[in-house]
Amino acid sequence: MTEVSCHPEGEALRISLLKRFFAGAQNDKNTFLVPYCLSNLVSSKKAAFTLAEVLITLGIIGVVAAMTIPTLISNYQKKQTVTKLQKAYSTLSNMTLMLHADNSYDSLSGEVNAEKTKQFFNDYVLRYFKSPVISPNGVCMFSEAQSGCVAYKYLNNTAYNESIFTSYGLGRIYLTSNEGVSYYFYNIHWVLETDEYGNIVSQHAEYSSSPKVLVDLNGTKQPNVLGKDIFYFNSDFKNGIVKFNCTESSIDFINQNCSSSGLGTCCGEKIRRDGWKIKDDYPW
Repeated sequence: MTEVSCHPEGEALRISLLKRFFAGAQNDKNTFLVPYCLSNLVSSKKAAFTLAEVLITLGIIGVVAAMTIPTLISNYQKKQTVTKLQKAYSTLSNMTLMLHADNSYDSLSGEVNAEKTKQFFNDYVLRYFKSPVISPNGVCMFSEAQSGCVAYKYLNNTAYNESIFTSYGLGRIYLTSNEGVSYYFYNIHWVLETDEYGNIVSQHAEYSSSPKVLVDLNGTKQPNVLGKDIFYFNSDFKNGIVKFNCTESSIDFINQNCSSSGLGTCCGEKIRRDGWKIKDDYPW
């Protein structure tokens, strides 16, 4: 077999040689003309990675992934939390402003009455949420709740000792939007009557014009912890504004409250003051 060097002698020569090679054209010595570059390509050995090199590379990739993926996931979860929190804040602000503008909150005054509570929320509140579902009266929606439907925890892992369910007779509403966000309205304050010595002789519940609202960004799903997926608002119907709990508190008090040893009831205000960001000092 005669080898023909593949020097760049023009496109026409290279095409001619290739045609003769593939057509099986023979020269005077009855041998095939094979361009040197083709024969060299056929006979050359291909380079490859060894098994050790592949294993080392995979090990390095695994170490890098183990170091970076948890951070990426955490940052994504933080951004999702802030986005949902801002949306809940906007929803409550719009509802509160409209209830203030048309004075509809005036219909919810005096002693608490189950029928009055139900009618107020049906007539004036539910329209501000996307396809809301109110949990049945007296039914606990949390499968892992403690006795009495104590379902939430403080940031320091102690129980938030309050029943989280709908109770029209106690001015409580637990509803969930079609986005999976739950809102718990606690719409009463207790009026105490005392004797001349200051002893409590009776008490009764009256409606509050500034109800407490606990927003659970992922509904009944875990972790159900204040400062993680649950945030504390005050909805001031009388003045038409919504505030996070601890709005009037000092930054030192907020930082202590929103810490691993604190209650977490001020964490929404901490996020707001930090420019709607969950920063590195947040107890995430």
